[in-house]
Order: sequence, then C-alpha cells, then structure tokens
Amino acid sequence: MTYSLTKPKWGLFTILVLLIAGSNAAIYRFPFMQPVPAGAALGSLLDFLIVIPLLTYLFILRKRYSLSFLVPVILAGYGFARFLLPAQQMETFSFIPWMLFASEALVLLAEIFILVLFIKKLPRIVAQYKMTDLPFFIPKAKAAFEKHVPSNRLMDILFTEISLFYYAFFTWRKKAPELPGVYFTAHHKTSAAALNIMLIHAIVLETAGFHFLLHSFSPVLSWVLLILNVYGGFFILADLQAIRLTPYRLTDNSLYLQAGISKRVTIPLHLINEIKDNDFPEKLTNVQERKVLDLSLPEFIKEKPAIQIVLKETVTVDYMYGFKKNANVILLNADEPRQFMSDVSAKINRA
Repeated sequence: MTYSLTKPKWGLFTILVLLIAGSNAAIYRFPFMQPVPAGAALGSLLDFLIVIPLLTYLFILRKRYSLSFLVPVILAGYGFARFLLPAQQMETFSFIPWMLFASEALVLLAEIFILVLFIKKLPRIVAQYKMTDLPFFIPKAKAAFEKHVPSNRLMDILFTEISLFYYAFFTWRKKAPELPGVYFTAHHKTSAAALNIMLIHAIVLETAGFHFLLHSFSPVLSWVLLILNVYGGFFILADLQAIRLTPYRLTDNSLYLQAGISKRVTIPLHLINEIKDNDFPEKLTNVQERKVLDLSLPEFIKEKPAIQIVLKETVTVDYMYGFKKNANVILLNADEPRQFMSDVSAKINRA
C-alpha cells in the first residue's frame, strides 16, 4: 500500500486555529462578554479537543504524517482549555482526562501488539537482511521487512522508527564508503551539518528552559513537549548520520540517491533521458512541484540545486512512514558536480 503526499496548508490552518483560540479566549477574558453562557465551556472543549485536531488532520497530517501526531495536538488542546476555562466550569468535565488516558492506553496496547508480532519475526528479518545484496541500511532493511511483514501504515511507521534509531545510535563508528566513480558525496560543501548541529543546540536550550516554565501551568503538556523535543533531537542526529553515510551510488544499471532518512529514490539508468545544469527557476510552480523531486540538502541559505536529471518516465520516490511520490525530474547537488555529471552520462551511454 502506498500513500501519496499532499502539501500542508500552514497559512490557512494557522488563521483558522488563531480564530478559534482567539474567539474562545475573548469569551472568558473580556468583561463585556460576561456572564459566560452555561454551555460555553462544553463548546470550548469541543473546539480544542475535536475541531482543532480535525483541522490539523485535514490541513497538515492527511496523506503526509502519521495520525499519532494528533496525540500531542489533543493533549495540547486540553492543556490550553484547562488554562483558559474557569476552574469551576472544568470541574463539570473531570472525566475528560480519564477518557484521554483510556484512549492513549488503547493506542499503546495496539502498538505493543504490533511490536510483539514484529519481534516474533525478527530473527527471519535479520537473516534476510544479511542475505540482501543492496547498498546501505534503509534499502536492505526495507527489502527484508517486505519479505516477512505485511505492508501497512503501522509497519511503515515501525520501519521508519527503526531506521531513525539505527542511524542515531549505532552508526557513529561507521565510515562512509569511498570508491571513485561509484560513490559521490553531496554534503561536504554545504552548511547542512552546521545547520543540524545548530538545531540540536537550540532544542537542548529550549527544552531546558521551556520545560520548567510550562511545568508550572500544565505538567502533562510539559512532559509531552519534552518527549517531542528529545525525539526531534534524535531525528536530527539520525538525519545527520544518514547524510554522512549514504553518498550517491552509481552502478552499471542504476543510480541510488538518498537525502538523509527522509527521502530516497533508485533510478534505472535506462530511464534517464539526460543529466544537465539545472535550468528550472529558483521558485518552482505548483505544477512543477508535483513532478519534481528536490534532493538538495537543507542549508542556512537555500540555493537552487545545480544538477537536473530528466527522466523518460516517472519513478517512485520513497519518503518516511511509507509515503511515496512520483517524479520525472530530479534536482540535486554534488560536491563535485562536473565529475558526477560526467560519470553518470558515461554510464547512461553504455546502458
């Protein structure tokens, strides 16, 4: 099963959320709105626990991220409602924390059940991984997974988490493969590593200060944000390691491209029409974005990718959590762009 990506609509989502939160805040904070109607508290709770999470799904998560991301949204909504609503009105809805706890417990039990099934098949998956003749961890592990585990969203999420923790914790002594004409790096002449290190530093500082500040208002919300920040730090570490350890790989039959742990594509050489200097505008149109894959790494100042690979037909790009996208143009950078383009062109002519 595949899941296509849609572009999140952050602008409209932010406006709607601010309107909902602002109108609810006005009811309880402005004197001319007093006295507050009896049913206002129930309406506010419905806004924060149902309407805003629903908007989050429709505008941000749908066909893009895991539904598990709704959990912190709902908890944050409840924390904001507790901060906003008068205590005497919240007492009427004292059962809500227990409902949230029961729902999270059911989700956790489902995930534990899936994990137990995975652990039972783990020896066969590991054996298949060792026999698989593919480059790098993610394609090898993915092939082993697909051999023994049915493809579904929960397994795609589990595979992504395994990849994340593998690169974050078990790759620090590994060295990137080096072979002229086969492996090509793309990160040495960029600020991608510096940007990731800066983000980790910012997360550590924000976690240390904001956690204790928020804890006095909502302990539950403060711990949720702490866990998300720690997870975000691990993700950045994993992405940094994946960038370092997975250079572009060129063989006689295919070109393997990966940008960190977030996206990757394998292109059969016979599908490449040409490789050339990028002649796309710096800002792609909406129509171009649907069929163009930008594999360039994030930097402090984003520049237009230098290389453009034009394909004869579309190829499937794999993203995290099982999402996919079809692309017929690939944009990317390389530390030695001329050498990379020359070697790929030579392989294309022989293919």
